[in-house]
Amino acid sequence: MKQTLVLRLETNEDQQRALQETIEAFNGACQHVADVAYTYRIANKLALQPLVYQELRNRYGLSSQMAVRAISKACEAYKTDKRVHVQFDPHDPMVLDQRLVSFRGLTHVSMLCLSGRHYIPFRFVRYAPARPDRIPGQADLILENGEFLLHVCIDMETPPPEPTEMEEVSELAKEQEDENAERNEPEYVGGDSHSTANPGSISADDHRQPTGHYGHTTDDPHYDGTAPIANGHHGDGARKPRAHPKSPRGDRG
Repeated sequence: MKQTLVLRLETNEDQQRALQETIEAFNGACQHVADVAYTYRIANKLALQPLVYQELRNRYGLSSQMAVRAISKACEAYKTDKRVHVQFDPHDPMVLDQRLVSFRGLTHVSMLCLSGRHYIPFRFVRYAPARPDRIPGQADLILENGEFLLHVCIDMETPPPEPTEMEEVSELAKEQEDENAERNEPEYVGGDSHSTANPGSISADDHRQPTGHYGHTTDDPHYDGTAPIANGHHGDGARKPRAHPKSPRGDRG
């Protein structure tokens, strides 16, 4: 989405003089192009450029890119109504492109004037609707009440849509549920969970008899959970070896 960024140039005396000299020479060049276009009834800038380009460079002292912008501006104005002899005011806005103006950080702009390039501080003023005939990167230098303003066309990303009332209510309800869930979570001490009951009390679960892996109940506190020995077998299924009875030692005589 295109927007216009309005900036106020905080010029010193030399910069103010350089900008005023440049904008007046530019509009004088635009007037010369408009005179030639009306005389020869030419509205095509490519056809006009060979007739006026050198005059703009020599007589008005414009740079190459300034001369091209002056021709383009005069042709666009003449195309609106070819029966009208277009007139330009010396302080009409000057059209700038990226070769004539560029940003140096967030505080200064670099502007090409007749006397050379100037680095001028600026302050943000406001946003304004973008002109349909401007593309991002182009700007207009405007003299308003003795101050120079820069109207810069930028390409601003479309802002996200505003949430509806129902979406806002749902979001608040979700946040409240999350807070309640956190508030009702049991407390944990260290790495093991503990009940909030009296540590000296014994629950019914504490009286249950231990059971082994095979589901046998026993009162023996040393029971290790293995199956009982039955029919000469251990709990792991292996047969217990029989002991060989010793023969009673007797006196043979």
